[in-house]
Amino acid sequence: MKRSVLGSSALEVSELCLGTMTFGDTTDEETAHKMLDSFVAAGGNFIDTADVYSGGQSEQILGNWLKDQDRGTLVIATKHFWGGPGDNGLSRASITAGIAKSLERLQTDYVDLYQIHCWDALVPVGDWLATMKDLVQQGKVKSIGVSNVSGWQLMKILMTAKQLGIPVASVQCQYSLLCRQPEWELLECCWHESCGFLSWSPLKGGWLTGKFKRDAAPDTDSRVGKVEAGTVKKLQSNPSYSQFADDGKVWELLDAMAAVAAAHKVSVTQVAIRWNIQRAGVTSCIIGVRTEAQLADNLGAASTWELTQDEMDQLNALSHLETPYPYEMVWRLSAKGSERVDGNLWPVAKM
Repeated sequence: MKRSVLGSSALEVSELCLGTMTFGDTTDEETAHKMLDSFVAAGGNFIDTADVYSGGQSEQILGNWLKDQDRGTLVIATKHFWGGPGDNGLSRASITAGIAKSLERLQTDYVDLYQIHCWDALVPVGDWLATMKDLVQQGKVKSIGVSNVSGWQLMKILMTAKQLGIPVASVQCQYSLLCRQPEWELLECCWHESCGFLSWSPLKGGWLTGKFKRDAAPDTDSRVGKVEAGTVKKLQSNPSYSQFADDGKVWELLDAMAAVAAAHKVSVTQVAIRWNIQRAGVTSCIIGVRTEAQLADNLGAASTWELTQDEMDQLNALSHLETPYPYEMVWRLSAKGSERVDGNLWPVAKM
């Protein structure tokens, strides 16, 4: 599995990152530990969790496994924002309490990447960044990152961090063939500012696995089926079947992905993840699985094969979003704008 340096940090991370949101929820501890072993055996070294996942059980399960590993060979990332009652937000007290609890559950002295889980409109950026800087100086955190922010928020964070002398290593956002909006600002911002980009939900809640068919009810055991039935809350990352069922472009995309998968003798899931990995600017793609079989399928997207440029171009075209103002006008009229419209993520020259 290929590895890359994460933004301006000294962290070297695998192209696939194992997300652990299912640990303690739909995945029991024994299965979780087997999946962690398989992930590392496949060359993965990057594992992502959060204090809110399964009420802290995800970190605890990971910690029970981590204490028996060679800690220095792994990059462990966690997040803080919704830590629990009285523990919400990015105040100094909240972050300080949050990292203490995370380290205790993870059974380690430090986390490699400590991320805010969301933008906090009530706490000035400089305040929580100063707290993060203190954690780095104390040795509890190696690098800091952010997650789920808009373009202007990311830029404000990066500029404030530079002023405080505390680099931001990465941003973690949803990104897939059915969620390409991060290309409008976030990916370009990362490229210009040497910030790593971590993509989550590369399968768009299961829609990009190829297992759903036109005019056929989804499997009730699938996440999409549960959302459709109303037993799981509908979110951006948890789309229902009806959300895309009448969209002919989505079915055209899925048909093309199935053809590409057949040509490479891989699964549609692997095509979706492989496209994600090969997109310019993506440092690592976070995979979230419930079972060992799903993990084995996802790991098949690692760099033992690649999509051709023609295949990438086809998938890009079929998943292309109409570019809104002001992006369309800026890209059309600025230098290299024609290349941008044709599918490049940004102009050749950095600003």
